Amino acid sequence: MFIIGVFIGSLLPDIDASVSPYEKRGDVMRGAGYAVSASSKITGKIFRSIKDDPNNKYESHRGLLHSVPGVFVASLLIVIPLNIILYLVNYWNSGLIIASIGLFAGALFHLLEDCCTCSGIRLFYPFSERKLRGGINTFLPDKRPHQFAAMFAVLSVVSYVYINSVQRTPAYAKYNFIEGLTPVQMVGIAVFLSLLVWVIMYIWSQHPINCKRSNR
Repeated sequence: MFIIGVFIGSLLPDIDASVSPYEKRGDVMRGAGYAVSASSKITGKIFRSIKDDPNNKYESHRGLLHSVPGVFVASLLIVIPLNIILYLVNYWNSGLIIASIGLFAGALFHLLEDCCTCSGIRLFYPFSERKLRGGINTFLPDKRPHQFAAMFAVLSVVSYVYINSVQRTPAYAKYNFIEGLTPVQMVGIAVFLSLLVWVIMYIWSQHPINCKRSNR
């Protein structure tokens, strides 16, 4: 359920108040665009009521939906009505809470990845105009995105093997420091390790700068 939420959430930022980024990418992508477009428009209206934007950056690509405040509000506008409706029709279960958390996590992962590209994003817009950017041009061949994915894959595999080996092998019991941890503490460790990998990604993305032919 968490992975399903991550998949949907990873599409959310690129809607940018329009389904245009997904119109030519198949029925699933286009359907996802239409499904969340309403939440993006409402999100723009909410933030416009707080702080007007004469340049209409809220609806521009890599605008409001490419910020943590924007995707947080947009995610709530999707998961709260969905959970209420499914609860009223007796289709709700606790897995939907996990999927809802995954949706926001997927959107956040998207933002962290876009921080490494040439145009970058304003991570806390509209409350901050500071932009995080790297040197990866998404229109040009670059091995680094694949290397970043490999880093997360290795971290996942090592974590999975470690957890299973120390729990099932008595000889490794002395290395089982996670046995007494609560689920919240284990999630905290996972988040910390993921952010640590992202910091490495962000630093790695700075050089070389590959932004000559496009600023994307």
